[in-house]
Amino acid sequence: MPIINVMMKENGGLSKRQKEAAAKRELKQSFVEVMSEAKNFHRGDK
Repeated sequence: MPIINVMMKENGGLSKRQKEAAAKRELKQSFVEVMSEAKNFHRGDK
């Protein structure tokens, strides 16, 4: 996950908890994007 790598470089490394929180946020965001794409697909927007 490139965003976490960038954050690690900026912050000089993150604690395990911060990494997990960032990973969960990214996972949630990508899930939301996939779901909205799926809705668009079902509606025939593509």
